[in-house]
Amino acid sequence: MSRHEHPIQRMLTANAQWAEDVQRAEPSFFEQSAKGQSPHTLWIGCADSRVPDSIVTGSKPGEIFVHRNIANQLKLDDYNALSVLRYAVDYLGVEHVVVVGHTECGGAAACLAAAQDVNLDLDKPIATVGSLPPDSSLNRWLEPLTRLAVSLELSSTPHEEALPLVVEENVKMQVENLAKTHAITEAWTKGTRKGQDVWIHGWVYDISTGKLRDLNVSRGPPPKKPLAETPVCAEPEEYIPVDEPVYGQPSDYIHVDNALPYYYEEPEEYNPIKAGPAHYGVSEEYAQVDKPPKAGPIQVFA
Repeated sequence: MSRHEHPIQRMLTANAQWAEDVQRAEPSFFEQSAKGQSPHTLWIGCADSRVPDSIVTGSKPGEIFVHRNIANQLKLDDYNALSVLRYAVDYLGVEHVVVVGHTECGGAAACLAAAQDVNLDLDKPIATVGSLPPDSSLNRWLEPLTRLAVSLELSSTPHEEALPLVVEENVKMQVENLAKTHAITEAWTKGTRKGQDVWIHGWVYDISTGKLRDLNVSRGPPPKKPLAETPVCAEPEEYIPVDEPVYGQPSDYIHVDNALPYYYEEPEEYNPIKAGPAHYGVSEEYAQVDKPPKAGPIQVFA
C-alpha cells in the first residue's frame, strides 16, 4: 500500500486485506456475524477519531453497540441517542451502558473557554463557538456542557487543570441523564424484554496513555448495587470460582486468578437524583425516576 495513496482508496484497500486476514484466521467469523449480533455493552462516546471503541477495548465486531457524538452527551430530548439506547437494552439485550469521555476533548475545551469568558451572558443563548451564531446546531448542542463548565467555577483555574474536571463532570452528568431515561428506569423497575440486568457506568479514556479509567459512578437495578471497590474479605457460604472473563472481555485483557465471586447485597438506602448541573438540557417529559439505586464503585483488579 503506497504512503501517498488517496485516503479513501487506502481504506478500501486496507478493508480488503483485513477481510482476507479474518477469513483466513477464523473462517466462520463472517458467516456467524451475518446471523445476528449479541453485544454485551452499549458504548456512548465522543466522535473523536482518537478513541476507537473496539480497538481500545480489544473487542471484536459484534461485541460493542456504539453511539458517538460531540463530547459524549446523552440528552433526554435527543431521539437519536434515546432510540439507540432503547434498541440496545430491549432488543439486543446489552447488560452494560458505558458513557466514555476522554482527555483533550475538543468539545469540552471549547465549552471551558466559553465558560471562562468574562463577557458570557447566561441569560441569553450561548455561542460556545464564537464564529457561529448561538442558534447554530453546534452551539445548541454544546450549550448544556458550557453551562456545566460555568457551574464548576473554574474561571481562575489553569486550563490544564480545569479541562480534566470538565471532562469528568460531563461524564457524570451523562450517567445521571442515563438514569432518568425510560429505557433504563423501566429496565430497573419492570425488567427487560430479554431478562438481563442492566448497569450504567462512566469512564474516561486517556489519549496520552491509551488507558481507560473508571470514575466509580456505576449503577444497577435495585436491590443490587455496584461491586465493592475492594475484594470481598470473607467467603460467602458457597464459593464459586471465577472461570469466565469479566464482562465478556478477552482473558488476555483481564486476569482474575483467585478472586472471590461477585455477589450482591441490599443497599442501605437509595439516593434520589439531586437537582444540579446534571439537569441542564433535560426534558421534564423524560425525567421520571424517583429513587434510582445507590451509586458505587466497581471492583478494581490488580
